[in-house]
Amino acid sequence: MSMPNVLEVRRRIESVQRGDICLCLKAVYLLGAARIAEMTGKLCPKDSIEAGRRQIVYGPKGTDASLTEFQVQELSLANAVQVLKGNIVLEEAFPKIPVALFRIKIAKQHLIESETPKSRLVALPLDEKYEPWTKELYEYFHRARDNYVFPFTRQEVWHYITYKEPIFKGLTYPVEKYEIKKDGQVIARALPHNRPFKLHGLRHLRTKELFEVYQFDGLDFAAYIGWSIRKASSFDQNIPQQLPRYATVYENWKRYFPKLLKTTENQ
Repeated sequence: MSMPNVLEVRRRIESVQRGDICLCLKAVYLLGAARIAEMTGKLCPKDSIEAGRRQIVYGPKGTDASLTEFQVQELSLANAVQVLKGNIVLEEAFPKIPVALFRIKIAKQHLIESETPKSRLVALPLDEKYEPWTKELYEYFHRARDNYVFPFTRQEVWHYITYKEPIFKGLTYPVEKYEIKKDGQVIARALPHNRPFKLHGLRHLRTKELFEVYQFDGLDFAAYIGWSIRKASSFDQNIPQQLPRYATVYENWKRYFPKLLKTTENQ
């Protein structure tokens, strides 16, 4: 059992005819392997009346995107050679990289009354040689201004890619064994199996890519995806136990951003 090819999935997303759905899928994939609920700006009636849960619209507004810069701190071998040859000055060897920042609310199922969802900052290189979708996504956010970027329900997205344009048809992704519990008791067990690749599959694929291609560690995942420190600690044994006291981990985009500065030929 294996994941679909990243380039194939990207190609299929690019083929989506409905523009807002296409951009939504790109956002789900890029913005920290986001849950679809973290992207959409509307609840369906069923969500609104679901018992036992406080229903919140997590989706971003256009004002949740901004631009900044990141100055490279480490001297690359290529730039060092250019400095020695006199082709560039030392300051040019540490360039400032344009960055698009997206503030994304972290979807949690059980928020108490008046509790505000935490958010994370997802940083993506604006230059297309690092990430070809960032500029398009940022401009789409910017046009939305004070409005929700994707003013439709998660069910509408799922229905569209399932029936209108089944772009992921034939693709699957592996799922580890798991248990289903009710009132603290295990009522069913599922063995490892494959699931049809759809919205949640994008989250799994992006996580795999960040780990294998960009070499993310536990704290990178905590900041980028919104993992809890507890989950990050189970992934990365080097995370200190006292770290959960500090909420700034979700703002620490400069920690992982240099790892995203890989061009296609360097992956």
